[in-house]
Amino acid sequence: MHRIVPPSTIERYFTLHYAPGLARQLSPRTKPPDRGEDLCIARHHNGICVLCLSPLHPIVTQRRAIQAVDYRVEMRQVKGKRKKGGIVVEEKTRLCTIICEAGERYAVQCGIKGTLLEYNDMLAKDTSLINQRPLTEGYLGVVLPWPSQIKTAVDALMSKTDYDNIVE
Repeated sequence: MHRIVPPSTIERYFTLHYAPGLARQLSPRTKPPDRGEDLCIARHHNGICVLCLSPLHPIVTQRRAIQAVDYRVEMRQVKGKRKKGGIVVEEKTRLCTIICEAGERYAVQCGIKGTLLEYNDMLAKDTSLINQRPLTEGYLGVVLPWPSQIKTAVDALMSKTDYDNIVE
């Protein structure tokens, strides 16, 4: 008898897109990103995008112990229908730096243009969520693309199928 497994919330309501090299390790010398140092952007059908590390990122695959997640700026109160008070971000805007206990530092960029609505406050208390649940509770931030770009915000990113083909 086959057991039917219902789709997860991520599979049901979000479309996964990938931005290769946007969660890369910082080093004294500029180097190309290692395989898997990628950002995963989960796009909801209403346009909101959740920023996460790729499940293939070395922090996730090697279960690296994380000392801290350093967000660049203080989050402001976001209010109202138009989300006033959110921080305007571009594709290359640094969202945060993830500092591992072994000394590695990973800079994570946003990957899309829009308004940063929130950071993941739970990471201040439990950084292991990034390793254990990178696409759910371990998310890094939530971005609302600009109204003119809600439908096209992720067009420049790789689809899950394309990403899986490259990784193989």
